[in-house]
Amino acid sequence: MKEQPEQLYEMIRADIKEAIGRYFSDLMDVELTHFLGRDRYERRDGDINHRNGSYGRGFTLKGIGEVDLKIPRDRKGVFKTHVIARSKRSEDTLRQDLCLLF
Repeated sequence: MKEQPEQLYEMIRADIKEAIGRYFSDLMDVELTHFLGRDRYERRDGDINHRNGSYGRGFTLKGIGEVDLKIPRDRKGVFKTHVIARSKRSEDTLRQDLCLLF
């Protein structure tokens, strides 16, 4: 009997971690869109900076665990996200804000 609720909680935790990873990845993608001044696949004459894929990174939220993120990048390498600091691997204030969402 005790195993079934624990399995359910583990599935919920996994879904929350995945949803948080997608949320932050999408938020950083929107931030890059704003930085470049145009939507995905939109080109402008004379502007050579554009999207250049993304790289994976883990980010630990206390009480939630490690979340997999996709950090977008630009061709020139000048975009720096403000959503998650480059040198930080965990953030307690983000955990508090996310607790309000769930």
